[in-house]
Amino acid sequence: MTKPRYLKAGTANCPKCKGSLEWEQHFGFMKVYNVDGKELYQGRCMQCKTYWGVKTK
Repeated sequence: MTKPRYLKAGTANCPKCKGSLEWEQHFGFMKVYNVDGKELYQGRCMQCKTYWGVKTK
């Protein structure tokens, strides 16, 4: 089993297709997830429909 990879903080485009990422929000604020001790935003590519974890820092 491979370790999941997370995108660098500040990433705005999908690494697969270079489409823009749409961020999951809650009451207008970007939702932060804590996965494996890392704080991540969840972004979804609008073109290829892939979900990505993006580091907050």
